[in-house]
Amino acid sequence: MLIQPPFSLPVFQFAGIPAGAIDALVIHPLSRGKAPVERKPVFSSDRTQISGRWLEREWPVVIGAYRTGEPVDAIALDQVLLRRGESKFELWIPSQPYELRVTSTSGVVAIDVERDRTEVRLRRTVARQEHNATNAHRKN
Repeated sequence: MLIQPPFSLPVFQFAGIPAGAIDALVIHPLSRGKAPVERKPVFSSDRTQISGRWLEREWPVVIGAYRTGEPVDAIALDQVLLRRGESKFELWIPSQPYELRVTSTSGVVAIDVERDRTEVRLRRTVARQEHNATNAHRKN
């Protein structure tokens, strides 16, 4: 379902997004089918698969892949909603530099990203310490 943003309601989820930057909301129906990790795009041959796991016990959250450096109001290359108890996800994006972002009902979530050869693991950033956690990834 495609609807106009509810301008008469307080939308704290969109804090930090410039006024007028959103012109519509897309409401996806509840899925009674496959889990988010089982999504497959129609044209997967020209897409890069990002397999991952949300390590927190906070739901619902939206995990999205964005072009590196795009503003907070950018449109995701791909994104998936994780509902209560879901942790695994797959995103399919064009082969290009990207960064992962997580949004909850409270707004944008600061995350740490751990990568290995098979998956990325996302968790809330603990404390601002002297470490260089980044969520940007460059494709070679």
